[in-house]
Amino acid sequence: LARRLGLGLLAFAQAAAARQAVMAGNIPCAMLAAPEAIGALRDGQLQALGLAGERRSPLLPEVPTLAEQGIPLALVARRGFAAPAGVPPALLEPLLRALQAAVTDPEFAAQSEARGYVPAFLGQAAWAPPLRRLASELSRRWATDPWVARQD
Repeated sequence: LARRLGLGLLAFAQAAAARQAVMAGNIPCAMLAAPEAIGALRDGQLQALGLAGERRSPLLPEVPTLAEQGIPLALVARRGFAAPAGVPPALLEPLLRALQAAVTDPEFAAQSEARGYVPAFLGQAAWAPPLRRLASELSRRWATDPWVARQD
């Protein structure tokens, strides 16, 4: 994104520091994850310029994606649970049911959305292919365009 927009890269140790720097007027903008910005956005302390998601967020439906604005960039945060290979399905099934129930629980969904998350459940069959694809893409990219200086 920095290269596409001609921006200099300024790294912060935490997202909160970047958010504070923007709010204080020390830097003109920062790329923040929704949970790091949602409170300040809702309070009018920050203005969203665009979302780096594949589609608009139901939490900020008025904010266009970067792609809608001609910047072909989509980033997705993926978080999940993992278990050691070979764990019997009989042990995994109760955990999977509990995770799915938590995600669909209205109270959990409301708490998540208040914090800037849109909860979703992907079972193992749906979760594994995108995770493998992402790992492969990152491995290829790292070989040609590492985001830190190589030390080898």
